[in-house]
Amino acid sequence: WRHVKAFKTQHRPRVDILTWEQAKHLVDIAPPEFRRRILAALYTGCRISEIFKMRVGDLDQHRAALYVHPVKNMRGRTIALPDEGYEFFKALADGRNNDCPLVPRNGDWPWTPSYVGAHFKPLCRAVGAPEKFVFHSLRHTYASLLLRAGTPAIVVARQLGHVNMMTTIRTY
Repeated sequence: WRHVKAFKTQHRPRVDILTWEQAKHLVDIAPPEFRRRILAALYTGCRISEIFKMRVGDLDQHRAALYVHPVKNMRGRTIALPDEGYEFFKALADGRNNDCPLVPRNGDWPWTPSYVGAHFKPLCRAVGAPEKFVFHSLRHTYASLLLRAGTPAIVVARQLGHVNMMTTIRTY
């Protein structure tokens, strides 16, 4: 074990995040169908694969919460939504079957990571985001903005699905 070295990025805080103003500008300039995907990430802090898996039936209208299906080796989780986020998801869900994607692409055909990546980069340049900013960085933006607003780290950790709070503290 003496020869095993830690990853270079381990224990470094994330710097590939947007300011509140940049995030708002990103939403404003995005095409409508892409805006939905960006808002879903900013309201939930979910990974793109988690957003792809969201279904209308995952929205809990009694608790203003959203069930996030498990990805990787993680467990599923239920996250609390802010009022504005709940209204956003509720509008997307209204009148649609529980098995439909919650955040659809126009025409209801599925999104792909390559489509998201190809259309996201030009938007990032337009708002002055860091060069290495990718869609996953919206997750980091979500967490950082929550912490800056005074949200306890344990709450942010639970929202993101981290196993323990130390991951959140070290990362953000």
